[in-house]
Amino acid sequence: MYIKVGTRGSKLALMQTQSVVDTLSKAHPELSFEIVVIHTKGDKNSRPLCEIGGNGLFIKEIEQQLLKDKIQMAIHSMKDLPSELEPHLTISKCWKREDNHDCLILNHERSLSQLKQGATIATGSIRRKKQLLKLRPDLNVVDIRGNIDTRIQKMKDNDYDGLILAKAGCNRLHINETIEVLSYEQMIPSCCQGALAIELKADNVDLINIVNEFCDEKSDIETNCERYFLQEMNGNCKNPIGACASYQDGIISLQAVYGKEQLYYASISGTDAYQVAIQAAKQIRKQMAGTVSLVGAGPGSLDYLTIQAVKKIKEADCILYDRLVPEQVFSFGKEDCEWIYVGKASHQHTLKQEQINALMVQKAMEYKNVVRLKGGDVFVFGRGQEEVEYLKEKGISYEVVCGISSCIAAPSSAGIPLTTRGVSNGFHVMSAHNATGEFKNIDFENIAKSKDTLVFLMGLSKAKEIAQKLMEHGMDSNMPIAIISCATTPYQKNLYSTLSDIQNIDIGLVSPAIIVVGKCASFHETRTLSKAMKKELFFPCHEKNQLTKLLSDYKVYEVKVAQIELLPYKLDHIPDIVIFTSKNAVDGFFFGIDDIRKYCHTQFVVVGKATATRLQSYGIKADFIPSCFNAKTLIEELKVNKTDIVDYFSSDIHDEIDGLESVCEYHKIVVYHNSEIECENMYIAHPVIFTSSLNAKRFLKHVSNIEEYKEKGIAYSIGPKTTQTLKEYGIKHILQANEATFQSLKELIDEN
Repeated sequence: MYIKVGTRGSKLALMQTQSVVDTLSKAHPELSFEIVVIHTKGDKNSRPLCEIGGNGLFIKEIEQQLLKDKIQMAIHSMKDLPSELEPHLTISKCWKREDNHDCLILNHERSLSQLKQGATIATGSIRRKKQLLKLRPDLNVVDIRGNIDTRIQKMKDNDYDGLILAKAGCNRLHINETIEVLSYEQMIPSCCQGALAIELKADNVDLINIVNEFCDEKSDIETNCERYFLQEMNGNCKNPIGACASYQDGIISLQAVYGKEQLYYASISGTDAYQVAIQAAKQIRKQMAGTVSLVGAGPGSLDYLTIQAVKKIKEADCILYDRLVPEQVFSFGKEDCEWIYVGKASHQHTLKQEQINALMVQKAMEYKNVVRLKGGDVFVFGRGQEEVEYLKEKGISYEVVCGISSCIAAPSSAGIPLTTRGVSNGFHVMSAHNATGEFKNIDFENIAKSKDTLVFLMGLSKAKEIAQKLMEHGMDSNMPIAIISCATTPYQKNLYSTLSDIQNIDIGLVSPAIIVVGKCASFHETRTLSKAMKKELFFPCHEKNQLTKLLSDYKVYEVKVAQIELLPYKLDHIPDIVIFTSKNAVDGFFFGIDDIRKYCHTQFVVVGKATATRLQSYGIKADFIPSCFNAKTLIEELKVNKTDIVDYFSSDIHDEIDGLESVCEYHKIVVYHNSEIECENMYIAHPVIFTSSLNAKRFLKHVSNIEEYKEKGIAYSIGPKTTQTLKEYGIKHILQANEATFQSLKELIDEN
């Protein structure tokens, strides 16, 4: 059997690889070996490990060769392995490992205690640096990279007082320097330090069995325990982490360290390597982790958010939020809060539940206050208990803030009482959704005979089947049934029928939806706009803007349909005239400016007062604004010479300004990208404000009752181009502002 063995090219790596090859060759003379040197990212990049990330830094390229069958075996220092290996790869059982201590190479003195105040010590490890400064806070610790010989030479060339290295490497290379071995009490070493990892493809069973002949049981148990700890802490070179296990007479003792700015320690003993590692990780998390608040955000409207929920959101450093959380909660968060979307729709999961659980723990290790923001109530069909159990298992402190469940809020919003004396003395709440699409947990025989109100969650696609099942088990076919879609939100739509009649109805609603069955459903009310209520409006947009503030007397539902990304650009000229037709274009222009003084002779032209205001915010007053805020009037009124260089700053999807290219040297400069955001389908029951043609197109395709809106809905348009788009979509009732300004649009809305 001919075996190519991959390794790094350093003197130590080659020596380690040769020792493995010699051992295997001696025991199995029928095997032939070739050592293949492979250069890795870690060898090529001299920046500190904590900056470039140490996960797989010295092995990725070698693993790729292994996966492609260009080599059959790879030899690494086991401490360089990431916590998780590439799929289809494995490591053999551990051979006897070298001394796993760290040691101090001394340039002048004989020991750590003899070093002068402020002595300079070099290391490339944040783990070593943190622990060294804990021993001697006065020391000056500097970064160093390179193989062992290189680092020792750098220490001497720079006259550093010392250098920290792994004792195993020094032993293997027979380093003849003044060495002080650091005890575990002084410095806990890197996980699996001193051990070699022999990596192979998992299906190469014959070669794995040959390599495993040289397993050292003690070393294997110890390194397994240390790797389990590394995996449990999701360790990498950005955070100091270390562990040393000792196996003696059936007992495994593990000392571990982990931290950020501060170091946290654990010491655990036991008979099972995995459980010892888990308990050590749990002990450290209890010391350093923040608190995870599981918060119920209510059924979808900001009005149903509790005071305690708002308090937790305001305090949060990181928020993991679900799909049905009201968008307005973003306004409560701190400016530097990290928001992470983990929403789950039917068959469309951003993250699996196991990944969400792990992410909660990860963020609790990074932040003091983490919020897991869930639609409805935490414990009502929200998998809240699973998350609580996981946090408890990992040693993370938590608290639960209850929310208003849609099972109560939805019927109430439709005027349906769940209980009424003499009609219904109780109610049953059940989920109509499971992974297989079957009604495994619903006892139709018993609930069909009940006089209580029945509430089904997550069952919109099964509504007719639910009604049929109830009738089959004896419920009156004339029993009222109600379906409430997008309850408590501006998109709410209610459908009322009976068990028999609903079979012949096109339901036509969107999720989330609640199904209510029972006599109480007959008390429903049609949602009507009270004169005392604020007028409600929809506004498809891409950012918080002045228009929403101007319409403070109205209830404006902002629907995010787009996001703006500013793009870098370069000019090889200074234009005579620059033209902006939007605020985003102004932002994009200044995003690429290194020195505004270059434009001291440039004329600044804007279309619209809002664009002029944005330009003014950068300290530049517009030189020219056309009398009518559109591109056609701009061309007619702007005086341009044939020798002028005119730059039009715009997005990648905006049209050119027709006519300018024939009268001057004209350039369109793309400075921002307006990308679409996919939003939920929605039922439109109120007028809609349209401030751009593009946002109109993006919004209208998500209107579930589009035919109804075309015939009866009201559209407020900011200008001719937007109006033209609305007409093309068949919108019948369009009101256009006199000027293309937010103020003019507000006046139009006030008048109507």
